[in-house]
Amino acid sequence: MEQYKRMLIERKITDNNFELEQEIKNLELLKLKFGENLLTNCEIIIQHIKESKKINNKLFKDPNFTCVIINSNYWPFIKSNHFDLSYLDEDNKNDNDKKNNNIISTNENKIPYDKFLDNFNNKLKNYQKLYSDTKFSRKLEFYTNLGYCHITLSFKNGNFDFVVTLLSYLIIQFFDEENKKNFKLFNIDYISDKLHSESLHVKQSLDFWLSKGVLRKIKKEGTNDYYYEPNDVLNVGDEHEIIVEEKIYNFEYPKDISNSLLIENSIMSIIRNGGPKNFEQLYRNLIYSYKLDISEIKLKDLLWKMTLEQKICKDSENYKLIVVN
Repeated sequence: MEQYKRMLIERKITDNNFELEQEIKNLELLKLKFGENLLTNCEIIIQHIKESKKINNKLFKDPNFTCVIINSNYWPFIKSNHFDLSYLDEDNKNDNDKKNNNIISTNENKIPYDKFLDNFNNKLKNYQKLYSDTKFSRKLEFYTNLGYCHITLSFKNGNFDFVVTLLSYLIIQFFDEENKKNFKLFNIDYISDKLHSESLHVKQSLDFWLSKGVLRKIKKEGTNDYYYEPNDVLNVGDEHEIIVEEKIYNFEYPKDISNSLLIENSIMSIIRNGGPKNFEQLYRNLIYSYKLDISEIKLKDLLWKMTLEQKICKDSENYKLIVVN
């Protein structure tokens, strides 16, 4: 039943076409087979989904902005702040108003993106207020590491649809045509400061946009600094194909932290004992030799993290240990 519970909540978080009525029918069939007691938590989760739908439709009434309201006792996700826009609140603005020198500009720090961020943050705050006004003693906290956004980007060779994390959505807005009028190039430090996001998370989102050909990376002449700018033509995917960022399926549960450390140590052991290995070789070793439970998506994310932390490096297709003299 725990596996069905995970499948149910993960599907709701990542699938805009989630069919509530069909899931209710599935739950009733499972209750007949396994009994009601084993499925109590799943029934409560279904109630949360129904309540969220009602609140979105009757309270907020914005089809382009919907939330799943969860109870951490039944939806066991790890809350991780991938960005924090609370500094934009009126009470905090004066304390956080500072200049940033990490960007080439012609109009000191005033860009259309500021207005976009204000509007996005106001949506979050309005939703919280409407909910608290209705539920009185309750208040909402947003899980910025969960959820997704459906966005259409325009290029000279057509319009392309993407489904991405909220952070990736916020980042790609930097490269809107309106911002390009006053700014030339953006770097990781500037984006991290603007979104109050760890550079690790920002780099991961930028790497996604790079891998799809939406952005390109440019080294500033005479320095080791890299900046990013958009491409005019997209050469990846089909105009009618929806391009999905795998990160939206990457959920973390409390027990996953210790499990990740175990998998990291196992990866180091596999490479140390058997030499450099490619992704498929590592995945097969972890599954069949070490009997570890990990998906391909989670392994890709973990290898990326270990590479960034300089625990391993990638040479062509193979991963190997970094030797420190």
